Amino acid sequence: MMTKDRAAVRFTGSAATAAGVAVCLALSVGAPTVGAQATTGVEAPVLFDAVLPSIDSSVTVYAVSAEEASSGPMETWEMQTTSALSRTHYSARLDPEQVPRAAIRPGGLVDFEVVLTSEEGPRSTWTTARIVSVDGRLDWADPVETAHLANAAQTLGSADQRESVSRMAQQEAAELASTRADTGVLLTEFSPAPRTRKKTATVAAAGTCLYEYWIYTDTYRIRPTTIGTTYPVGKDTARMAVSSSQGANYGMALSSKTAYTGFSGNGSRFVQSGWSFTWAKSGEQRSYQKGIEYQLMRKACYGTGTFTPQYVWRPVGETGGVGQTMGLTRPAWKQYCQPVPEGKWSRDASSGSAYSYGAGVKFKSLIGIDLSVNRNYSSNQKITYFLKKDRSMCGNNAYPATASKIMARKA
Repeated sequence: MMTKDRAAVRFTGSAATAAGVAVCLALSVGAPTVGAQATTGVEAPVLFDAVLPSIDSSVTVYAVSAEEASSGPMETWEMQTTSALSRTHYSARLDPEQVPRAAIRPGGLVDFEVVLTSEEGPRSTWTTARIVSVDGRLDWADPVETAHLANAAQTLGSADQRESVSRMAQQEAAELASTRADTGVLLTEFSPAPRTRKKTATVAAAGTCLYEYWIYTDTYRIRPTTIGTTYPVGKDTARMAVSSSQGANYGMALSSKTAYTGFSGNGSRFVQSGWSFTWAKSGEQRSYQKGIEYQLMRKACYGTGTFTPQYVWRPVGETGGVGQTMGLTRPAWKQYCQPVPEGKWSRDASSGSAYSYGAGVKFKSLIGIDLSVNRNYSSNQKITYFLKKDRSMCGNNAYPATASKIMARKA
């Protein structure tokens, strides 16, 4: 999570921008010294889509510092986005070369705060996107959908292997580019007070709040987070294995009351850390957890005007701790089932639906609500069923090969 390791990202432009990001680790696959070409004269790629409450809404996008700290102000930069608005559907376009280097995390990850202003009052949300290169052009991609490519870049050995995977990565990137960082985020009412972010050299007059900014605090909490479930049947067993964590999008929460009350969901942030674990086989209906460290952020005001305090809990890393919960209630999925004979069955490919759980981050006991988690399957992050007899494998939202969640049923 720290910004010191940027070997996989090469900057050929000014030191302050992301010009020439070399496929940004997620797609570089061992080729960090090959610079991408600037996107001069080409329309900027889509950063995200959103649904707005009214056609009179305006949207401001801030890139957030990649720095991890326990005190001091968080630096942000207002981005010059272009947009398309069809009724209340909003698409924001941003040239990745605009993004300051100080906002780019390892793997080409960039965090954004998106602020909406409308007659209903200001609102905000947070999201993460990944800078990638497709055919030499910088683009935006969903960090969850490209996590397995970033992992491949870190674990591949020979130059031939890297070249082979690089070709596959470029092909996958071209397909993923159509979704980019399309969050489909519905900006609901998170921020209750207007903000003015532009700094000024003028001394704040009495009763004036010149601009607001986020402050890092030294308050951290580790929350158990569900990353998968298995539902074996009969004498079958199942388990989950994480051989190299590829990370996930973890929910954020915002309050305008206190650090522990009045919270609502406030977008998400992608984080990952290096660790591995394989759970023991079990015939129980089971969920699998990992520990996620959260940090409390506090909003401050430069000036002396009326100010509404705000607090945000944001994920800063995976701890490597794991857990499990036994005795889950079996779901009743029957629509998307396929026959499977006795043997071993795994969900281990990134194609299809990612695992998503709106209450996966267990925060309710601390702030009153649980938060979301969204992570992808891969050969390094998979569930496996050990079937003693012929079974039906059933998915919750698609056939089991591409479903978000899977259970075993008697044939």
